Amino acid sequence: MLGRVALGFVSLAVLMIVAAFVWLHTASFGKHVEKKILPKISDQLGPTMTTRSVQEKGILSTTVTVEDFRVLGKAGEPVLTASEIAIDFDPWAFLASLGTHRKVNSVDLRGIHLVLVRLPNGAWDLPSHPKKPPSHHQPPKHPVRIERITLRDSSFSLVDRSKGTRLDVTDIYALLHDEDPLITLEDLTAKAFRGSLHAQGWTDISNSALPAWNVHIRLAGIDLGALPSPPESIEGKLFARADLSGRGTSGAALQRNTAGTAHFELHDATWIHFTLGEAIVSALEKELAKLHLGGKPPAMKGHTSLGDPRADVRVADGWANLVEPAVADTAEGKLTLTGRVGLDGALDLEGQLGVEPEYVAGKEKFSEPVPVSFRVEGTTSDPKIEAVKPGPFGERVPGWLKKLENKLLSPFEKKH
Repeated sequence: MLGRVALGFVSLAVLMIVAAFVWLHTASFGKHVEKKILPKISDQLGPTMTTRSVQEKGILSTTVTVEDFRVLGKAGEPVLTASEIAIDFDPWAFLASLGTHRKVNSVDLRGIHLVLVRLPNGAWDLPSHPKKPPSHHQPPKHPVRIERITLRDSSFSLVDRSKGTRLDVTDIYALLHDEDPLITLEDLTAKAFRGSLHAQGWTDISNSALPAWNVHIRLAGIDLGALPSPPESIEGKLFARADLSGRGTSGAALQRNTAGTAHFELHDATWIHFTLGEAIVSALEKELAKLHLGGKPPAMKGHTSLGDPRADVRVADGWANLVEPAVADTAEGKLTLTGRVGLDGALDLEGQLGVEPEYVAGKEKFSEPVPVSFRVEGTTSDPKIEAVKPGPFGERVPGWLKKLENKLLSPFEKKH
């Protein structure tokens, strides 16, 4: 009996010692955030960083909340604001490791608003802080591990006052896990360009210079006209899904190392400033003159509906290669494209348009669509239509005109 009582007292004493140890170390966690961590952040961001309060919650004060976090740019406007940052500290991991292992169960970020502004002079409105000599600071021997990071009710804006453009991404929600060196993006959702974005992925930062990564992205209803730099030749709403992987995050590394597959759909697509139509009219006029058909083909519209074209691509070696021909039904005829598009925007496409007879009007009417081949070069922002070639006309030439065509072409065929 006495043994049990003694054991009970010993157990209680041990629990009290443990509780006291935990309390002594966790009660100061909020002070550590306020006195140590935030000043270090301020050293990096400059004196324009402010917070309203740092509060501790919980019996053992294991949760620290930073309210009204603000960072101002050089022009005095907020660059980064956060209504609340809640950090949940794990005292038991700290205790079990005798103070060498610091684990944060979660960081909950609410109302994060990041606004990047390019000023009229071209400079970015970022926090200013005095330049310091380079240091040889080594990473901490016992770094803090953050198990879960949640981002809620947040937004991102990119404002370019030098060009008068603006990009807004709203309703951002993200959930990440840190399993050093692997960071997993379990979920990301956001609204942008009058549509929505959903993504999942991971990155392995073992090699900080070229971190490996994988991402699965879904886009729905992205209005091309709402992009900061909308394409000059295409309108419509983009639906897409992509499964991509690679190494590195710089522009050069992304172009060189990205690989994977993607599917694209463009709903209610319209080809505006239909430069292809102008090139085809010119080429057809010359060909009709060769066949002595006379007449001038009617001008094509300055824009044409493409319907809902779809395309599947395979990404490798800096190019998105069309797996199968992309087909669109236009008022002028059936449009087919093959080839590839560079990740840097370069175009390397072969096309064919089966021009409807009404656009090949001459002295005689054609009964079937006339094929016109062409190339698309240049870039996605400035496409160039090259090497437009009508024909061969073959059976499409009505009656006696076919014989005339054969007569005109026979001298060239004999040379081959």
